[in-house]
Amino acid sequence: MHFIGTGVKERFCRFSEIEALTVLALIIQHYKIEVLEEPQFAHESFEQRKERVLEAHNGGLTLTPKRVPLRLTRRK
Repeated sequence: MHFIGTGVKERFCRFSEIEALTVLALIIQHYKIEVLEEPQFAHESFEQRKERVLEAHNGGLTLTPKRVPLRLTRRK
């Protein structure tokens, strides 16, 4: 059995949050991210695509995005 002192869980949670944001920022800094065109969604407007891409379902501990095909292109 391990002892976790008061406030330690909150610091670990905050550290994980900052770490995840840092990784996301580095990905955005080094890669251009595009949502790929798919034939079944060719008729969508920008707003419809935005709504579909940002839709997620509750996967338990986290929100899980629906299928979103992405292309990451390295920036120069």
